[in-house]
Amino acid sequence: MGCGAYNGAPGDGARPQEERAPTVQGLVDCEVQALPKRSIGEQTAKLWRVGYGEKNGRKCMIFPYISSKGRVVAQKLKYAGKQFEIAGDAKQMGLYGQWLWRDSGKMVVVTEGELDALAVSQIQNDRWPVVSVPNGCQSAAKAVAAASEWLEGFDRVVLLLDDDEPGRAAALECAAVLSPGKAFIGTIAGFKDANEALQAGQSKAVVDAIWGAKQWRPDEIVDADAVWSRLLAMDRAFGLPIPHAGLNHALMGLRPAEVTLIVAGTGAGKSTACREWATSLLLEGHRVGYVGLEEGVERTLMGLLSVAVSRPLHLEDPPNLDAPDVRAAFARIRPNVRFYDAFGSLAVDNLIAKMRYLAVGERCPVIFLDHLSIVTSGGELQMDERRTIDRMMTQLVSLVQSTKVHVVAVCHLSRKDKGATHEEGRQISLAVLRGSHGRSQLAPNVVAIERDQQAEGDQKDVSTVRVLKCRHTGRLGDKGRLIYNEATGRQTELGVQFPPSAVDDPAL
Repeated sequence: MGCGAYNGAPGDGARPQEERAPTVQGLVDCEVQALPKRSIGEQTAKLWRVGYGEKNGRKCMIFPYISSKGRVVAQKLKYAGKQFEIAGDAKQMGLYGQWLWRDSGKMVVVTEGELDALAVSQIQNDRWPVVSVPNGCQSAAKAVAAASEWLEGFDRVVLLLDDDEPGRAAALECAAVLSPGKAFIGTIAGFKDANEALQAGQSKAVVDAIWGAKQWRPDEIVDADAVWSRLLAMDRAFGLPIPHAGLNHALMGLRPAEVTLIVAGTGAGKSTACREWATSLLLEGHRVGYVGLEEGVERTLMGLLSVAVSRPLHLEDPPNLDAPDVRAAFARIRPNVRFYDAFGSLAVDNLIAKMRYLAVGERCPVIFLDHLSIVTSGGELQMDERRTIDRMMTQLVSLVQSTKVHVVAVCHLSRKDKGATHEEGRQISLAVLRGSHGRSQLAPNVVAIERDQQAEGDQKDVSTVRVLKCRHTGRLGDKGRLIYNEATGRQTELGVQFPPSAVDDPAL
C-alpha cells in the first residue's frame, strides 16, 4: 500500500481524509507498514501513512507531509546513521501530522521529531491530537509561530520536546510564541524523548509527562536585585530612526515594544508616510513587515520602490520596472521586506496571528499596518465597533510587549464632529480618533498629519506634523512641516530646526 493511498478510518480526534490529488514530483514510493525497530505498530503506521521505501538504491524510512486536502506535498526520508532528506515541496511542510486532526480541541501535543509524534499517538490509542515540528529544535519556534493560528484553537498546547539543553531552550521559545496561558511544557522522566520511552516499554512515563505538564508563565514577581541586574543588562540603544528629524527628536525613533498610530484626514499622506519610513529602514538594512490591507502587495512593493528611486512608478504608463535604478532598489530591499498578502477587513485574531509570525518567525523589528480601521469594518463587527477597536488595540499592545516588535498603524478619524474637516487642514486632537478612546489610551505614540488639501498653490502639498502623544518623552506639539513633491512622489521634511536627536547621534 502506498503512502498516498491509505483510506482507513482515522482516530476519534482525526478529521476525514479527502481523495489525494496528483502526486507531487520527486516523491518516493512508500510501502505503509509498522516500524518494529521503533516500536510503532501497524494501526499507527496506517493512520500516519508511514513506512519504508528506497531512493537511489538506499532504503529509507518515509514520513509523509500531507495537506488538509489529503495530498502528499513532501516527505522526510530518514536513512541509516541519522541522515535525512526532503522529497517534494519543502516549502509546504507545516507541522507534521496537522492534517490528521480537527482545528480545535482540548489539547494538542507538540514533539520535536516525527517518530516522537508517532509514539505519542500510539500511546494514546491514536485518539489525541499530536504533531511534530518539521526541522527539529533549531527552527521549532518558527514552525510553531507559522501554525499559531491552528494551535491557538486548542485549550492546551503541550510542548514535549527533547529533554536536552537545545530542546528545553526551544520549548521556552515556542511557549513565548503562543498566547499567555496556552503553553504547557512537559518532560519525560528518565528519557530524552517519547520514542525512546516507548521502546523501553515505559508508555506511562509519556502519559505522565503529558498530563503533568506545567503551564508556562514568565517570571513575574522578582525582587529589586533581580530587576537591577536586568536593568544593567538592557540594550540601551535608541529606537530605529525615522527619516524626519522633528519626529525622531520627539519619539526617539521607533522603539521596541511600542505602537505608533499615524492619524490624518483622508488623502492627507498617512500611507505615504508609512512608505517613507519603511523604505528608509529597508535601505539601512533593517527587516520590515508590511500589512497593506487596502491595497495589493504589488502596489505596496511599487510604492516602496517609488520612494527608493524618487519616482512615482505607479504614474508611469506602463511602470518601467526594468529600469536599472528600480532593479538596483529591488535588490537592496528584497532580503529584508515581508508582506502579508491579504486585502480588506480581517478577523482580529487572524491578523494578530499573522503579525506575530512576522515579528517572531520572520524577525521583523518593525511592522507597518495600513490601516487599522479596516480591521473593524467587516460584517458582524459593525454592530459593536467600539468594543472591537478596544480589543484590537489591547491585542496589539500585548503583541508588541511579548515580541518586542514596533507596530506603526494607520488610523482614520471620526467624521461625526462639526465644522471644518480634517481634509481642510483642521487641527487634530486625540478626541477625534475614529471609534473609541481605546486607541489613544493604549497606544504609546500618536502622530497626526494635518494638510489643507484645498489650499492654493504649493501650500496644498505642505503638511504639519504634530505629536499628540508620546509616553516615553512627553515631547508633544508641532514637530515641523512635510512637503509632497508630485514629480518625485516623495514626502520630505522642510528645513525646521530641532535639537539634535539621540537617534541621529548615538554619542549624545
